[in-house]
Amino acid sequence: MLEHSEASQLKADLRRVVRRRLRRMSPEHRQKKSSLATRNLIGTPAFREAAVVMVYLSLEYEVDTGRIIQVAWEQKKAVAVPKMRWAESIMLPVRLNSLGDRFSEEVSGLRSPVSEDQVPVDKIDLVVAPLLAMDDQGNRLGQGGGHYDRFFARAGLNAIRCGLAFHEQRVDRVPTVETDQTLDMLVTDTGIQYIGSSR
Repeated sequence: MLEHSEASQLKADLRRVVRRRLRRMSPEHRQKKSSLATRNLIGTPAFREAAVVMVYLSLEYEVDTGRIIQVAWEQKKAVAVPKMRWAESIMLPVRLNSLGDRFSEEVSGLRSPVSEDQVPVDKIDLVVAPLLAMDDQGNRLGQGGGHYDRFFARAGLNAIRCGLAFHEQRVDRVPTVETDQTLDMLVTDTGIQYIGSSR
């Protein structure tokens, strides 16, 4: 485990490297890889068996989650998406009933549902999380806010934690500190990796 100051610098450097990789990907290539990652995710037992799925609302350089959400509804699953309460630095799971629901858009481009219809964390079976980088040990590097780390540490949350990303976001090692939370599985356009015994 690294000291916070050392880890912060290493994480900042890694974010720059991975962001450059993502910017080099053409929109067409990114869409093709998104489709492959989606196919891999919806074919997993974790997705098929989940009654309640929490899925992020994708940004331009992330795996597009629109099809995942549609398939979840087709399979009669309940879908939750993250809603940020920035003043408290809290992420809440809020039920999404339609991609036509009302959203507020943050400066970062992040869409946040206007709805306050919260889903109890103990009802969520699968959390599909975005990331910037991940390693084979299930360590996840996000944008730097720590929102998913705090969410994964919430009492009552027993969901499978799934990172969804492009193969280009894999790295040898993600720097970690004691508050960083690991993933149970990683899904990319090239395959699925289970961490430990989670299947």
